[in-house]
Amino acid sequence: MPRGQPPPPPSATVLQALPLGEAPTRQRTPTPPPSVPIIVPAKAPDWLHTSVADLTKVDLGCHYASILAAFIRLEGAARYEDDGSRLPASGRPKVISNWVRGGRGTKSKTQPAVESISTFVAEWDGWWDAMQPEWRERNHQGRWRVDPPYRKEWEWGILDTYGTNGILSVVAGIYFWGVAVLSGSEDEITRWDNAVQDVVWVLEGLESTFKK
Repeated sequence: MPRGQPPPPPSATVLQALPLGEAPTRQRTPTPPPSVPIIVPAKAPDWLHTSVADLTKVDLGCHYASILAAFIRLEGAARYEDDGSRLPASGRPKVISNWVRGGRGTKSKTQPAVESISTFVAEWDGWWDAMQPEWRERNHQGRWRVDPPYRKEWEWGILDTYGTNGILSVVAGIYFWGVAVLSGSEDEITRWDNAVQDVVWVLEGLESTFKK
């Protein structure tokens, strides 16, 4: 891919075409505009409109836009239900907890920031890995596999959680991490890109359960 052009959004099709362990070249300055329109349906609840608005204050390019698009589709497929269930708060990265306590963009005008990328990555790995279903496998590089097709019999466990305390927290974590690595090293950006690919694969897998 020519240097200076934004990478394609990591849809399931694109992910299967990407060699595992490699991330597309990321343009830092200026950040490429999202190639996936971020449109929240008018019928969506206020919390979704507010959260998406808060998690798009910094443009992170088309890869992050793909996460938002997949997340919005997923919440719509779940009919915007919020039954009070939640992803585990134990082990959750501090910046996500701070954002939740700040009303998810409704109470505080100042967004929380990742203080240490290395600390955040360690927290993220522990939190994210603990939520993965037992059937998920890793590749030879130790990363979660994103190449197999989705199977109807797969159960997603705790990840199958929607509303204000569900997958939204995962999207928020990716956003604050992405903001931090805009000024980080190439290795830090690559690590973030890998996580983006993984999260998009999970979101699209969750959405597929509503199409059975």
